Order: sequence, then structure tokens, then C-alpha cells
Amino acid sequence: MGKKPDGSLNPKQQLFVQHYIKCLNATQSYKAAYNTEKDTVAATEGGKLLRKPEIMAAIEAGRAEIKKKLDIDQEWIVSRLKAVADGHIGKVAEFQGQTLKLKDSKELTNDDLRSLSSIKTKSSSTPMGDSFEFSVTVKDNVKALELLGKHIGMWTDKGNGEGNEYRASVDGRIDDLFGKFKGTGSK
Repeated sequence: MGKKPDGSLNPKQQLFVQHYIKCLNATQSYKAAYNTEKDTVAATEGGKLLRKPEIMAAIEAGRAEIKKKLDIDQEWIVSRLKAVADGHIGKVAEFQGQTLKLKDSKELTNDDLRSLSSIKTKSSSTPMGDSFEFSVTVKDNVKALELLGKHIGMWTDKGNGEGNEYRASVDGRIDDLFGKFKGTGSK
């Protein structure tokens, strides 16, 4: 089944696009749209579909529609990653002597709350009195910093050259500093 004469997608291609937008996996999407269980066929044919301009245009249109519905853009994502990266236990709790006390929720900003992964509480009663325990877990700062670093091109997973300008700039400044100590750096 190919492209319709007017350039629109046939029903199976439309189904492939719908599944791909949900899972971002060409093999799974092909299997669902074309009713096959063979991984090798689905991987090959799914990859072929992703190389078709009309398929990619439909995928991009679908993703843009989702972004619009959710009101998500690059600034929104980066601001939330920054909140997680900046998060630490001191933003939500403080030491008072030997104990850690949660801050009043009225003192916490939305960014402080976004940096939290969980707050668990436990209370118990014993003959010696009541006790209350809590634990606070903040989200993974390192992962947030990694994603922010990738966003601004500081490093990449692949040797595709992305971020090389930044690395060259930093390497050049480091070499220049060492050169100054040795008396060979630029002035």
C-alpha cells in the first residue's frame, strides 16, 4: 500500500503515525499498524516508513498538536529541569540541633516542590511517647544537569561533532591558562 494519488496517507500509514507518536518506536508502530509479529520485518519496514517525507510530516504535525494541547515548549521543559537541578534538601527542610524539620509549605516555591521526588511520613506510639519520622527525597540533580548540558551542546553521546565548538573554546581557554603559567600563553 503506497501513497494515495493526492499525497495523503493510507489508513495503515495513518495508524503507523498514530502509534509512532505515542511510543516513538518504528518497530512497535509497524507491528500495530500492519498486524505483523515478525520483528525483523517490522524493524525494516518501520524504518522505511520513517524515511518517507509524508510520514515524517504527519508525525511532526501530530507532535506539534500534542505540544500545543499540553502547552509545552522548550522554555517550559528547561525551566523545570533547572528547578530539579537546583533542588536540594535545604530548600524544603532545615536542621534544628540534631533534628531535621520540614519548612512550612507556605515558604516553599513551586520550583522547590518540583525538585522533590517524595516525602514519606511514619508515626508511632510507644509507652515512652509518640514519635513522628519523615524522609524527603529530591529528584536526580545529576540527570537534570546532564539533560541541560545536552540541551546547550556541552556534550553528546555520539561522536557526531555536536558541542565541539564549546569544547574547543574551553580547551583553548585551559591551554591559554597553562601557557600563561609557563610564559607561552597569549596575552
